[in-house]
Amino acid sequence: MAPAAAARSPRRAPPTERTGSVAKAQVWHEVLGIIGIVLGSVGVLMALWQLVWPGIAALIGGPFAAAMRMPEGSTLPTHNMIYGVVKLAIEAALIVLCAMLVRRHRASVWGLRIWAIAEIIVLPYKLCVTAWSMEAGFEQQAAGPRAGGPAPEIIEQLSLVMGVGFSALWTLALPIFLLWWFGRRTIIASAARWPGAARPGATRPGAPREGA
Repeated sequence: MAPAAAARSPRRAPPTERTGSVAKAQVWHEVLGIIGIVLGSVGVLMALWQLVWPGIAALIGGPFAAAMRMPEGSTLPTHNMIYGVVKLAIEAALIVLCAMLVRRHRASVWGLRIWAIAEIIVLPYKLCVTAWSMEAGFEQQAAGPRAGGPAPEIIEQLSLVMGVGFSALWTLALPIFLLWWFGRRTIIASAARWPGAARPGATRPGAPREGA
């Protein structure tokens, strides 16, 4: 009886730590998507502020309007507006793509990779606008009624390098991470099983599972 009962009741493999780790690994899209939505929302608010602040300062007048006043013929306000519009579009796209990522839509994977490349392409223009804005600020401070003369050149140059360098590092952090993350084979194979449109040539369902 014992051998027959054993044959009718096959043994079940005991639960392992790998089962739990795989289950936890499946939530990466939610974590990454929520982080992207938060960063994109902050970016949209900053872009909107960059677009509307000159008008608000002009309405308030006084020192605010004086701070925004540029020398005649300066193209910095125009560049600030152009970059504000571009930044608004990029950050809005990040929110949409990350919302798709949370819902496990396959198009979000290659969409975020395209977004990362676009963010890197726009970076040089952003750094130029940042540098021009800082230089204009230095000139306004030196010409102000309470200014004690221009600051030492070494201090201005150091501030400029630190400001532009921090802006570059902050801007590159997310695009580089996304390109690395979505370039991993396990992530590509996992996303290939999600619903939605796939990029031509992308891995189709049936690819090896994560951790294989």
